[in-house]
Amino acid sequence: DPISRFEFKHEFRPMKSFYIREKDYHEAYQIAFSPDGKLLAVGSYSRNYYSSLGYRFTHIYNLETGQKFRIDRCYGTNFSPDGKFLSTSSGVYDLEKGGHVNSIPIGIFSPDGKFLATFDGIYNLETSTKMSSLVGQAFSPDGKLLASTSGKVYNLETGSTAFEFSSGNSVAFSPDGETLAIGGARQQGSYNRNTRTYDYTDPISIYSLKTGEKIKSLSSVQTVKTVAYSPDGKYLAASWGAINIYELSTGNVVRAYDKGDNVTFSPDGKYIAATNGLVAQLYRTLFQVEEEVLAQKAISRPPALSA
Repeated sequence: DPISRFEFKHEFRPMKSFYIREKDYHEAYQIAFSPDGKLLAVGSYSRNYYSSLGYRFTHIYNLETGQKFRIDRCYGTNFSPDGKFLSTSSGVYDLEKGGHVNSIPIGIFSPDGKFLATFDGIYNLETSTKMSSLVGQAFSPDGKLLASTSGKVYNLETGSTAFEFSSGNSVAFSPDGETLAIGGARQQGSYNRNTRTYDYTDPISIYSLKTGEKIKSLSSVQTVKTVAYSPDGKYLAASWGAINIYELSTGNVVRAYDKGDNVTFSPDGKYIAATNGLVAQLYRTLFQVEEEVLAQKAISRPPALSA
């Protein structure tokens, strides 16, 4: 467990913060773990006029050694399935050799690592050619479906639309590929005369990919920017400047953190990472089983995390 060496002080506060500020108005907007959980990539850039001058960076943190290196003039945090490549705004970057191997737009890798889905379409990474105009933000675990924040889910074998759900800001397939979570806007609905308040739509919807029906809604006080499943599929994290972790069997919030965006789980599910303005932060999830272990040991403020 490469992260266990970091000091742990409070379960609802970050166990580790990485400060990434390089220039004025520079913030972190993307974050992801490598497939083996040993690296943390953080994409940052400036939203002001000077961002066109190259104020874009990808920061790579080695969570085992504490070492850091930076890829200049580009941002991107999507690792290839084998962890050897990173998709950035300047093309696919070879992490072993150093340097970009092509200029394909930033995107997400297919589960087999052969294709990249971008805002411009799907590219074949072997030939660096565009093979489809379909646009999406998440591949299904088997690579047969591509989900878009527009609400459309495409069948990649036929090119047709398999499902059409509500649109949102973020989409995520469950690890077993049976459901799709969409995080979006919390919208004002009709006026409730009984409570004398307005009803609001739940910003998180979960759909069955077997039936095409919505099977669950999850509430939040804000419009949701990012959703992510835990590796075991039992939990869903949502972020909007703060973070909730929902237990999907009950719909209950089992963890809440007051700061964080672009939330993602570590491959082993023990941690979440999120951006918060000028910093990237790591939190311990401490789900129920681990809480019971800590309680049995009567450790309220352990000096360090155990694997």
